[in-house]
Amino acid sequence: MLKCLQLICVVELLEFQLLCLTLHPTLTDSEIPHHDKMRESIIYHWKKAFGVLKVELSMSLCILPSPLPLC
Repeated sequence: MLKCLQLICVVELLEFQLLCLTLHPTLTDSEIPHHDKMRESIIYHWKKAFGVLKVELSMSLCILPSPLPLC
């Protein structure tokens, strides 16, 4: 089973980059994200989703009836 770091590093493989360029002839090498950009993107989207989740959870706690006030 591949670990997360191994999956991210796949984009660095020449074979993967050539496959991308073969499947998408208009794609340029500079448009293929490399592992550092993939990592940054994953962290950015995770933080964004986590922020939304925190807001939704805090709102749901205020909506649920409770014997003790939570808000």
